[in-house]
Amino acid sequence: MTENKNNPAKSNPFQGTFVPTSDCPVSADPALTAEGWNLRFYGDLRMAQESMDTYRDLNFEVRLEPVNTKKMTADCSGCVDFFTNFRMVYTRKKR
Repeated sequence: MTENKNNPAKSNPFQGTFVPTSDCPVSADPALTAEGWNLRFYGDLRMAQESMDTYRDLNFEVRLEPVNTKKMTADCSGCVDFFTNFRMVYTRKKR
């Protein structure tokens, strides 16, 4: 893609994209961790669903959970909107 100096958004595909910061209070569910589940990542629904086949091929159980936004403050409204379509991907070795 060539740079478009008249329209910077066309030269930067990430402009206007919300990216969460490291201080967002998104973390693994302690109850799931206690059951042996490991949080692998969180991603959009398409990416999370695609990863399920890969983890299953690697002999893992997989579960997708909505991102828990309950700990987010009013200052995090962008995060809440952002994470609406995301899922947390948890895995554990098959028993």
